[in-house]
Amino acid sequence: MLKKLLIIPALSVSIYAINCDNAQNTIEMQQCQKQNYNIVNQKLTKVYKNLLKELDDKGQEKLEISQEKWKQFRDSQAKFSADFARGSSASSIYYMDEAIRLTKQRIKDLEATLSSLENM
Repeated sequence: MLKKLLIIPALSVSIYAINCDNAQNTIEMQQCQKQNYNIVNQKLTKVYKNLLKELDDKGQEKLEISQEKWKQFRDSQAKFSADFARGSSASSIYYMDEAIRLTKQRIKDLEATLSSLENM
């Protein structure tokens, strides 16, 4: 019985559409942040794969290492940003805001590299 009670609230959030321009509570804000993060992360993955295709084996290896280090940085920086709201439900929103901001910047950086390679 306890499991059903815990699942129902989680399901109720995803049943109705959330207006992310006017999120009304922390749960809606968190859902919107997750949605936004998924969108930018998908774009990052696409740009990253396109860049990999343009590189030789050594370049691919270096990009893969760089990407892993960048992910560590992103996660650490997002945790640091979330710490300003330590103990509150807003901490996850701070985390996602920073993760989204850094991911958008990484996309720009990788696109610039890709553009430079295409213009050579």
